[in-house]
Amino acid sequence: MGNYDISGSTMPVYVGKSGFADEVLMDKQLPLFHDDGEFSPYSADIGVGGLLPDNYWGPSITGRLGDPHIVSEARLFIFRVGRFDSDVWPCPQNYTIDPGFQVNLHGYRFPGYYTDCFAIAKMTYRAGAITCQSRNCRLISSTIVEAQPPFSLVGDPLTSMALALAPLLCTNFFFSNYAVPSNYGTRRNLAIELTLRAYQAAWAALSNVLITLHLWVWVLGLLFTYYQSHCNHPWVEDVAMAITRAGLANLSDGHPTKLVNAQCRLIGD
Repeated sequence: MGNYDISGSTMPVYVGKSGFADEVLMDKQLPLFHDDGEFSPYSADIGVGGLLPDNYWGPSITGRLGDPHIVSEARLFIFRVGRFDSDVWPCPQNYTIDPGFQVNLHGYRFPGYYTDCFAIAKMTYRAGAITCQSRNCRLISSTIVEAQPPFSLVGDPLTSMALALAPLLCTNFFFSNYAVPSNYGTRRNLAIELTLRAYQAAWAALSNVLITLHLWVWVLGLLFTYYQSHCNHPWVEDVAMAITRAGLANLSDGHPTKLVNAQCRLIGD
């Protein structure tokens, strides 16, 4: 690759470790094993799994980004080992999930159709972002930046939403055979690597959406300024002050600014 200056760039970082174990689930988490909603990793037969949420798959119902933050926690990761005939029940116990490691599988049975069997891992991880410096980031392809330790994790407003979208992206990766690690070795490594790649992909997609929205706001602001400057009877006398007041009074509660009794005619009409 050529020499590119990527200092100051922000990139997502996910660092985790996991181990399969026999874990106790909350009653409200059990329906998530067969949830086929739009954000569920099991919306397709090929879905594998993801970090198990407390209540539902997908981002917060509010859909709002929070303050910049780092997520550092231990959470269960459910991994669908396979789909069997419905007469297979209960799921195998003392199942060899990885070489030398056995677990009891949890299951969901759809009588007359199939039985899904799941392994549960406990994953400890930290997720956030880093700001690249000249020595700890390098461009390894036209679209991939690799972070070199040591680096310090910083808070980012996209962290939680990107993590919430990661399970669905894991399923999409398998469905399209895209970004699936080929030499993962163990299912434990596969769970970590898939979550890492899905988190980074979700973060990058959300970041691109925000950049696009900011660009549209900037373009609309220029159009408003141009239109305002060519009016015989401008809507507002002080554009900067009007924007400031509108932002404080209206943007905080989610309602658009209303201009009442505004009449404008382009000069020369």
